[in-house]
Amino acid sequence: MIYRQIVELIKREPEKLALHWSEHIRKAEVTKTYRSLSADELVSRHTRVFQNLALWLQDSLTRAQLSRFFEGLGSQRYHEKVPLCEVNYALLTAKRDFWELVRSQGLLNSPLEFYQAMELMSSIDQFFDLGNFYIIRGYQQSLQTQLAKSGGLSGSRIEDLLVVGTPGTHPPDTTREHERST
Repeated sequence: MIYRQIVELIKREPEKLALHWSEHIRKAEVTKTYRSLSADELVSRHTRVFQNLALWLQDSLTRAQLSRFFEGLGSQRYHEKVPLCEVNYALLTAKRDFWELVRSQGLLNSPLEFYQAMELMSSIDQFFDLGNFYIIRGYQQSLQTQLAKSGGLSGSRIEDLLVVGTPGTHPPDTTREHERST
């Protein structure tokens, strides 16, 4: 029952999930490249992630299709010069925001619903974990192709790709934020 409700929530509200995600991304110190994009562009891009999550949970998306989607995303972000750590953080944020929405919708009110959601969590974790793996692979494949074609990268291009943000900045500690608000 909870499984179907969560899938329906994703199918019904992918833009809401993506909008919530984009608000976090635009505020985070560690995602300066994403902040240069409009809110509409961020929502549009990330809506596809949540639509694919719904397909994955319905067994309508194969692992090969998931690989193609996320490797393409990694390659696209490489060509857009988005640092890999920002891409990784963006997907981690999507996973966290998804669970926040589930919790806020009151879908986990009973111990049975919570237990069913815990079973579902394995599939959701697999989606996001494989997503990160395939994004990194797609990103690295594009990097490797560029290196092979050009014989190397300029110092500024390497800095663009490997920049980890301002030293001393960290992603927000949302676990502690949640603990303080409850």
